[in-house]
Amino acid sequence: MTVAFDLRFAREETIDELLHKQWYSVPEICELFRFSPATVRRAARSGELQATIIDHQVYGVRRDHLITWLRGRQAH
Repeated sequence: MTVAFDLRFAREETIDELLHKQWYSVPEICELFRFSPATVRRAARSGELQATIIDHQVYGVRRDHLITWLRGRQAH
């Protein structure tokens, strides 16, 4: 069986590069940690996750804020 490779879904960054970024988008966080976009956006809008929000859109999360949020979730 042959599986077609669709270049639209090809990643420009390796996982290693993705893990060491300084800023993350909601889709990147979801891909890395298997959260739904709604979970990440809800945490950002509630202030649980510090994020850059413009006009109700979550644009980015700094690496250190993401790590803090992940550690807090692990403690629960």
